[in-house]
Amino acid sequence: MVWNLRRRLEQVPLQLYVQTHATLDVIWTTFQHATLYYCQREPLALSRFQWVVDAKAATGITDWEDWWSTMLLPMTQARSIREPFGQLEDGDYSHFAATDAPIPEYLLRAAPEISEKSGLLMNAAFREVKFSPLPTPCLEIVDVLTNALRRALTGHLGEAGWRGLPGLMIHRRKPTYVRLLSFDPNERKPPTEVAAVLRKLGKGGRLMLTDG
Repeated sequence: MVWNLRRRLEQVPLQLYVQTHATLDVIWTTFQHATLYYCQREPLALSRFQWVVDAKAATGITDWEDWWSTMLLPMTQARSIREPFGQLEDGDYSHFAATDAPIPEYLLRAAPEISEKSGLLMNAAFREVKFSPLPTPCLEIVDVLTNALRRALTGHLGEAGWRGLPGLMIHRRKPTYVRLLSFDPNERKPPTEVAAVLRKLGKGGRLMLTDG
């Protein structure tokens, strides 16, 4: 099964390979930020995560969508071991769908260096992944916002059209609100025009921590 998954990945066009990495990274970041945000404000919301994906095909899902949705759970669990999942000391995780899990024996035999680490059991957090081929209000709103962001970065939308976007994001100093993904081993700075937009998109976001 693993070798079959590898062969399918090797046949994926390069643009979908890049999109796979971007998609998995966005899901992980969203999951982490949502957990930190709601454990302070609405802990019960952490008991259920429902993921709705804008499907590419009118019927069913594509082979690419099947591949990354199959790998989503094991890859997020593996990432929770490599990168300790941030939790607030005073946060309420009593309803959290993901639970702490010890490293299984077979994995310890293969990688004894992680014996002091732990991970998260993600089954409940990623049980509901739905591919929707039909337009839905939430997906349409996200599509409008991401298009506005893309046009802002390419210089095809004036500041008046994207000025309010930071208010929908979680404030953080590093990395910036919008993080650029690159496979270039030599890190390059974005063009001056793009950097200027990114700086303005890095202010005015929602505070992660509550006053209490």
